[in-house]
Amino acid sequence: MKRFSVVLVFFLFVVLRISAQQDIPPLNQDNSSGIPRCFTDELMRLKLASDPGLLSRQMLMNTRIVAQPFADRTIRTIPVVVHIIHINGLENISDQQVFDGIAHLNAAFSNSGAYFNEDGVNSEIQFCLAARDPLGASTNGITRTVSPLTNMTSETDDDALKNLIRWDQNSYLNIWLVSEITSLSMGSGIAGYAYFPSSQGFPEDGIVNEAAFFGSSVNNSKVHIHEAGHYLGLYHTFEEACSNNDCQLDGDHVCDTPPDNSTQAVECNSSPNTCNSDDADVSLNNPFRPVANGGLGDQPDMFRNYMDYGYQACQIYFSTGQSERMNAALSTTRSVILESQGCTTPCTMPISFDFFADTTIITAGESVHFSNHTQFATAYEWRVNDEVVSGLDSLSYLFNTFGIYTVSLTASNNDANCTIAESIIIHVECPSQAQFIFTSVDAEINPGDTVSTTNTSVNAVGTFWYLDGNFVSQTASWSQVFSLPGGHSIYLITSNGECEDTSLTRFFQVGNCGL
Repeated sequence: MKRFSVVLVFFLFVVLRISAQQDIPPLNQDNSSGIPRCFTDELMRLKLASDPGLLSRQMLMNTRIVAQPFADRTIRTIPVVVHIIHINGLENISDQQVFDGIAHLNAAFSNSGAYFNEDGVNSEIQFCLAARDPLGASTNGITRTVSPLTNMTSETDDDALKNLIRWDQNSYLNIWLVSEITSLSMGSGIAGYAYFPSSQGFPEDGIVNEAAFFGSSVNNSKVHIHEAGHYLGLYHTFEEACSNNDCQLDGDHVCDTPPDNSTQAVECNSSPNTCNSDDADVSLNNPFRPVANGGLGDQPDMFRNYMDYGYQACQIYFSTGQSERMNAALSTTRSVILESQGCTTPCTMPISFDFFADTTIITAGESVHFSNHTQFATAYEWRVNDEVVSGLDSLSYLFNTFGIYTVSLTASNNDANCTIAESIIIHVECPSQAQFIFTSVDAEINPGDTVSTTNTSVNAVGTFWYLDGNFVSQTASWSQVFSLPGGHSIYLITSNGECEDTSLTRFFQVGNCGL
């Protein structure tokens, strides 16, 4: 929860190397010197050179997330496609290992199973391997592509890797699995990286992961669990060190993760505290505000969080604030992916839909017959303005009240994924129909002449005449003497006590205004 610097406002790539055993140092640590190094800067320099709009998208993302109110949620599922890039080596992992990786991801995000922790929270976000591909065909959500790019250099090969194969990022979370990720500046110390929601729909969007980590063990899967957090808008817990003037805007933008100024791996039973600014923000947003203000005061670093660096065995939960931020990102910048049908199994018995109405404009008190010629359906449901009215093949419906009605037909068969619905709009007009004719208008109307009408309306109880837009009479018919030259309009509104109808507007000219 530290203030954004110029570089980290541009933060896009996030990388993580977490050891499977505690004797292997984490990513961003120089193995020879022990000095933490950041992999972000070089990748950001390259990305900003080609995408100058990234800064504004990142700032907009954060603004929308903060502005999104927290609300009760139902479980929302993100379709995933896993692209295995290989040269027939160990990186060409089995389907089962991919299935295990997705199962681990879902358990971590639901705080369940092997990933349960009493300090964790169910994010109510889940992931499914795609059941249908972009063309609507059945799939298991796994693709395999042979390419030497399985051994990639992240600064130079990211675009080429993703150009090998990608599915629409607005409908799927793309995960590319490779054998080795190398950096020009860091060597081989990278296990994965991801793009933030600010890249939604852009060619680079998605996660790149070393295949050896994906689903191979509960701890190893924490690599892509971490990257999925970035995909949904989470920063590292140590973002921007100790600055904490506003926990909603500073650092990782999450108030219940205390300021953290270290990327060093520490023992799981330790209690490091690298910042004493936890209580700097005295607002009610900050749970670590001073004790005198009703807060918890200064707390140890949350290095056991999935979004910290360190030993995999130590990383055991997302916080409540992180869950809320991810859901806010999914409700705003990444909301389009929730419209995807990627998790829905394709229909195996497609229905040929065909129904129509004998008319779509009627007067109240009349019926409309709906003919149904749909094929390959075994059940039907008719609704009028969302109210079920019939389960028969066809429908005749009496519309007694004027208004606009939506009549929908839902057809289904023995395949639950084949249900289909369409609708027709029916306009039910008022029985009172306003109409009139001129009875004393000659080819030429001179000043001093009378203009009169005959009311030919149907089912009219009340009549209301409007001359030049102003109400002038309630008589059955209307007439008026015009003393001065000029142009005029007249229309009639009638009522039957329940509804009104407006006639056509008629125009007439008195005298010759040009003389």
